[in-house]
Amino acid sequence: MSPVLNVSVAAAHEGDENPVEMLSGAEKYQLANEMTRTDEFHALLQKARELGYNYRPGLEYIDAGQVEAQDWQREVVAIELVGSDDGVRTGIILGRNLGEDGLTIS
Repeated sequence: MSPVLNVSVAAAHEGDENPVEMLSGAEKYQLANEMTRTDEFHALLQKARELGYNYRPGLEYIDAGQVEAQDWQREVVAIELVGSDDGVRTGIILGRNLGEDGLTIS
């Protein structure tokens, strides 16, 4: 699901050498844990379950990163879902501005 994080990269201003930091380990777990405790995540997960998809527990199914590019700073978590036999990769994308508690995108 990491290509989904390219949405954030595309918003980075030209001239920033490396605006993206992929998180791992405890940092990735903490950010994913915070975002998956939101009402927005649970609403999206409920809709996904209605469509036959489900959440896979485990950090190997989660990508998380931060984008810091001048005045555009965001944290993004992409969670891979399973359940469909059609070969389509599906996931839930959550994002927020750095330093804020509420989700900006979901």
